[in-house]
Amino acid sequence: LLLMLVSEHISLVADTLQDTSNVNWTVGQHITYLNDALRAAVSIRPDISAVTVSMLLTANTTLQTLSAPTDLRLIDIDCNLGSDGTTPGDSVLLSDKSAISRFIPGWRSVAGTTAVKEYFFDEARPDEFEVYPRPHATTPVYVRVNKSVLPTVMAAVGDTLPVKDIYASALREMCCYLAFSRDSERTPNWQRAGRHFAAFFNLLEKKMTADMQINPKVRAAVEKQA
Repeated sequence: LLLMLVSEHISLVADTLQDTSNVNWTVGQHITYLNDALRAAVSIRPDISAVTVSMLLTANTTLQTLSAPTDLRLIDIDCNLGSDGTTPGDSVLLSDKSAISRFIPGWRSVAGTTAVKEYFFDEARPDEFEVYPRPHATTPVYVRVNKSVLPTVMAAVGDTLPVKDIYASALREMCCYLAFSRDSERTPNWQRAGRHFAAFFNLLEKKMTADMQINPKVRAAVEKQA
């Protein structure tokens, strides 16, 4: 999908606000609202800002942490990537920590290996996960990780939105909400602000529902039950 320029986004928002000359809301304010809208969208749909990277696991420990300043949460782990971070290896499966703890109580102490088999994830700590077996103490162990990151901060009208334009409508709704809800005697329109706020969530929810319907994992589960 094509990516939209910040200038295009501002033009569409200004048209909705009936302020195409940017009198009531400056370009600077529009950019601030856009950055706030991007962060709000990613907090609801972490996959909007998902990236796939090669991650070097911390040696000799099962507990791993996404450590980059822009990292938000783990989405999934695909496979091992060898000791060079580029050679695809065996898949890494999402597993149930309670199950392995019942069958292998001391799994965290099992000798380290050059490839991991499973990973465990707790929604309460989205930037952490554990792997089994623990990575080798001296040989680097890389895995292919899909993670959500903070969206790139927009600074100028010539910047390109860091998300696909399928989310542009939702971002415009949130920006209109932020503009109309601004505490100003010239723009006292809380009811209209509320409608834009609701539309923002509605658009993201409908997109999520549509994505789930065509998600291969979901379809496979439904077909298995049929």
